Amino acid sequence: MNIFINDKLYELKQDFSLTNALKLANIFDYTGLAIAVNSKVILKEVWNTFMLNENDKVLIIKATQGG
Repeated sequence: MNIFINDKLYELKQDFSLTNALKLANIFDYTGLAIAVNSKVILKEVWNTFMLNENDKVLIIKATQGG
């Protein structure tokens, strides 16, 4: 199964939850993250149970401070 995380292709050998995909992309701190799958925002409460499908496009946005 192939998925894209921030436009980078990942080839998976098994079904993956959104949380597992974050770990695959070396993201372990979820503070300030917003995630969309195929342009639909996914609530943080369901990341553990949200299963990814073939060719899903995951967009991860990290809030930053600045001014």
